[in-house]
Amino acid sequence: MTEKIKCHVCDRECRLAFTARDRRYDSTPDQEFKVFECPSCGTGQTVPRPENIADYYVDEYYEERISKRNNQGILDRFSDSYESVLGINESIPTEKGRLLEIGCGPGHDLVDFSEQGWEVVGVEPNRSAVEMGRKKYDLTIHHGTLDEIADRLEKSSFDVVLLNHVFEHIPNPRETIRYINEIIAPTGSVIIEVPNFDSPLRRALGEFWGDYDVPRHVYHYTPQSLDLLMKDQGYRKVDSSYYKGALLGAAWTSNYTHTKLKLPNRAAYFFPFFIPIGILLGLAKKTRFRHIYTSCDISTVNSKS
Repeated sequence: MTEKIKCHVCDRECRLAFTARDRRYDSTPDQEFKVFECPSCGTGQTVPRPENIADYYVDEYYEERISKRNNQGILDRFSDSYESVLGINESIPTEKGRLLEIGCGPGHDLVDFSEQGWEVVGVEPNRSAVEMGRKKYDLTIHHGTLDEIADRLEKSSFDVVLLNHVFEHIPNPRETIRYINEIIAPTGSVIIEVPNFDSPLRRALGEFWGDYDVPRHVYHYTPQSLDLLMKDQGYRKVDSSYYKGALLGAAWTSNYTHTKLKLPNRAAYFFPFFIPIGILLGLAKKTRFRHIYTSCDISTVNSKS
């Protein structure tokens, strides 16, 4: 019997799009997951969400984010410089205030914001990452999910709430937004950056499209479906930015050719080819994206169940 899954954004019945395993780490459980796609709004959903989800957030998941920050190789410095120019615009307001990052990991981004003059606070469910951030960067990071620690945060006090490649990990997005409504200032901004499920590279590379990242990615958004969800919760989009870099496509293609054709796994070989491809896909809004939202009327959102 075909499994029936309802879209959490528009409530339409989804269809099976893909079956995949965690390709990112060899040490995680070898379990198969189904990715369903909504034919109406385009949202994807990973099924099932394993009870042992913590087993998929291995230490390397957090350590590699710090190692990238400290990488000093020549090619890495070049690609980092290129990506910083054509990557996603951070789109953080220029007027400094209080910033909360949900799912901050060990806090590598919070360090940058703090140096820019922001008063920063983090929320992170992985205890090892919290301890890593507190010890390495001396940051204020609360251990837990937002719903678990929201009562420790001052109401209407944050000028920016940032979810940087975190929203796709959250199994209860509407509930999370309602908690955000309680702690964000009336004129505050919610900034969400996620992969784009409407990516031609997803269809071209199949299981080698790195942004599947099952089962860590519970939901898979398109720009339109994220806007639809946020509008339903009382928010309007005020700005957006799309990834125009080359590194991701080069790395995923290199992994594909290495596995399928036994070619050397060298993303640098594909990097020049993906410079124009990345720019074109970004201009077409078919890549990773960051949207900024402000509240239309939070009082109406808080009254919803």
